[in-house]
Amino acid sequence: MDTIMPLLRRLVLIILLLSAVRAIHAEERVSVHFEVRWHRERNPMDTLRRELDVPYLHVVYQNHTDTAYYLVRQDQSNWIFPRLRYYTMIEGYPRRERISDTHYVPRWSTNALRFYEERVRRHMTHQVLVWDQAWVVDLEPSIVDGLPKPRLDYQYPHANWSECAYYLQGHLYYLLTPQRGHDWFQVSFLPDHAAHSVATEAVVTEGELRPYVHRLAFLPARSRREYVYSLLAFRLIRGRWHFMLPDWEASARLRDEGTSLNVYLLRDQEAPTSPQGSALPDHYEGYQLYRGLVRGDSIWIEM
Repeated sequence: MDTIMPLLRRLVLIILLLSAVRAIHAEERVSVHFEVRWHRERNPMDTLRRELDVPYLHVVYQNHTDTAYYLVRQDQSNWIFPRLRYYTMIEGYPRRERISDTHYVPRWSTNALRFYEERVRRHMTHQVLVWDQAWVVDLEPSIVDGLPKPRLDYQYPHANWSECAYYLQGHLYYLLTPQRGHDWFQVSFLPDHAAHSVATEAVVTEGELRPYVHRLAFLPARSRREYVYSLLAFRLIRGRWHFMLPDWEASARLRDEGTSLNVYLLRDQEAPTSPQGSALPDHYEGYQLYRGLVRGDSIWIEM
C-alpha cells in the first residue's frame, strides 16, 4: 500500500498536467509570432549614401484549426513602417520653435538624437508594445492613475523616444519618396500609404471589407500569413529593442482609422479612450470572424 499511493499520486498529477496541456492547446486556435530578417540597404539620412544593416520584423499569424478565420490585426502599418502612436506630455509651456510648412519634422521632435550620441544610444533599452491596433514606444503606467504616459528616464531627461520614433519615420518617408509633394500635415503619411498592405501575400476580395484588407488577417485553415515592417527608424535610433505583442481577445469591431495617432496628455487630464469603431460581419466570403484568444509573442532585437 505504501508503494501504491505514491504511484497513484503521480498518475493523478500526470493526468492533471495532460489535461492542462490539452486545454492550453485547445485555446491556441490562432497565434502570432515574430521573426526578424536583416537587409543591407542605403541610409537615406547619410549624405554619402553609405549602407547599413536594417532589420525587418515579420509578424506571422497562424491558424491552427480546420476552420477559415479572419480577424482584426493588432499590428498596423503606415506605408512600410509600423503605425506608431506617440504620447507627448504637455508641461504647460509652449514650444519655442514655430511650426510651419517649411519644417517637415520640427527640430524639437528629434532632440534626443542630438542630445545623445550614437555611442550612448546604442546601450539604451526600449520597449515597443503592439497594442490597440497601433505600436507604442516606451510607455509606462502613471503612478497617479495607471494611464499610459511616456517613460521618464532621469538618466536621459531630454529623451521622448515615443515622439522621436514617430517623427523620424515621417522624415524617412519624406526622404524615401521625394517625388511626392510633402508638407507638414503629411507627417502621418498620405492617405493611400495609410492603406498600404505589408502582407507578403495579397488577399483578393471584392466585398464590403475590401477597403480594410490592410488591417485584417484572412487565415485559411491550417495556414499562416506574414506582415513585414521596416525597422529603419529604430535602427537609426540604436539600442536594444523589446517588441511585445501580449495575448489578446480578438476584437469584433474595426477601430476608427481616422483617429489621430498623436496623443497629447495634459497634466491632470485623462487619456482619451479608443473609439468604438465599426462592427464586422460574423461570416465573410467563406471566413468566420474570430473572437477568441490570440496567442502573442515577444522578441529582443539589438540594433
